[in-house]
Amino acid sequence: MVAGSDSEITHIQLQLLKITKRNLFILPTYFWGKSLYSVCMTFENIEKTIREKLSYAPQLGAKIKLDFGDDGLILIDGTQNPAVMSNDDDDADTTFLCSLDLFTKIADGTQDPTMAFMTGKLKIQGSMGYAMKISALLGD
Repeated sequence: MVAGSDSEITHIQLQLLKITKRNLFILPTYFWGKSLYSVCMTFENIEKTIREKLSYAPQLGAKIKLDFGDDGLILIDGTQNPAVMSNDDDDADTTFLCSLDLFTKIADGTQDPTMAFMTGKLKIQGSMGYAMKISALLGD
């Protein structure tokens, strides 16, 4: 095969095909200069991860909203047991406002949530007590 031809399948393309089947996508990050690859979760994967973590958690006793702006939102009704998740834009006891990209970094451990809050990348409205509960839950 000739390097660079359309018929050549590179290692990166093979990795992309494997990971895409798991509902993730992978981007080379030499554009951003961080590492060879950057794995990004889709909104659906974030919902699945939160749902799994909630299934093992005690009752939250509050409604928590994760607002990702134009990328969507997740409302966790922790007043019910088990907690119920939806994409409704209802009132919540605590609301997290951030980009989906930032939340992904917080979830995978590459972004410290406290630092994100202190720098204004993550905004929290409502009860800080519930914010700490959900942060502890998502951090496990």
